[in-house]
Amino acid sequence: MDSDEMLTAVHAIVDRNRTDNVREAAFRWAASECRLDLGYYTQSAPTPDDAELCELSLAEILGEFPGIKAASTEQKEGLAPADMQVVYRKKEVR
Repeated sequence: MDSDEMLTAVHAIVDRNRTDNVREAAFRWAASECRLDLGYYTQSAPTPDDAELCELSLAEILGEFPGIKAASTEQKEGLAPADMQVVYRKKEVR
């Protein structure tokens, strides 16, 4: 699977499927396992809408990349773990 193509697709999908509560969205691709993990990291406690949109994003990604054999989602308050690739970061207003 082309990692640049995946990065572009995940970015576009996440960008249209998130609430204003999402601070960061990130993914991890383990090519050797054909596994994708997608996380939405929020400013306050994740809402049911955050969870639903994260699941929707994963479903769209799986539809675009049928070679993915395993996948998971996570929604947590805070920032994405350092081992994940951030595809969305909310701009801080000062």
